[in-house]
Amino acid sequence: ACLRAGAVVVLMGGRMHDGDAITYMKDVWTSTDGVSWTKYSRSVPWSARGDMAAAVHDDHLYVLTGILTGIASSSPVSLLNDVYKLPLNTAAGVNPLSGQSFAMASGAMSGFASGAAEPRAGAAAVSFGGDLYVMGGCSI
Repeated sequence: ACLRAGAVVVLMGGRMHDGDAITYMKDVWTSTDGVSWTKYSRSVPWSARGDMAAAVHDDHLYVLTGILTGIASSSPVSLLNDVYKLPLNTAAGVNPLSGQSFAMASGAMSGFASGAAEPRAGAAAVSFGGDLYVMGGCSI
């Protein structure tokens, strides 16, 4: 997933293909110019995944849904409906991810991961009118 958080572009997760082999990622990178990138963390709590949704909402960065295995591999498809969030550092001139840690979402978003939404890959997430919407994707 790729999005803008404050003055930085954030790139997270995804998958790499090498023939039939697929490697799912869980790294997080930031850039202020799209040319130079800084690795944020190797120890994020969410599973390595591809086709996930991400959005900035209410001064938090959210990571939602995705796929763990499957597609061009011989593994069965394993989809996710979990939700993680990272509070953004809103101090001027600071990388908004600086000094912050991802955690499993609680409150209203925890219902999403507890079965209120079907696991999916390729969904979109958007913040609009004070709410966070997750739409689309596929359940394969």
